[in-house]
Amino acid sequence: MPLKSNTKWTEEDDRRLLQLRSAGKSTRSIGLALRRSSSAIEGRLGVLKARARDKKREQLTPVNRGAVID
Repeated sequence: MPLKSNTKWTEEDDRRLLQLRSAGKSTRSIGLALRRSSSAIEGRLGVLKARARDKKREQLTPVNRGAVID
């Protein structure tokens, strides 16, 4: 079964990746299920983790719109 080399990740791929990971599946078994390499799985998990961290940081950062500083 050929791997999805250079194929963009879809929202469905991301959802399934996170679902399999939360179920305790190994990187190798997730890769087989999604037809992607183990390094592609690890890389995508890193991207999703960074996005989640950035989103959380944005929510915690106060925004001063229209504030005037003298």
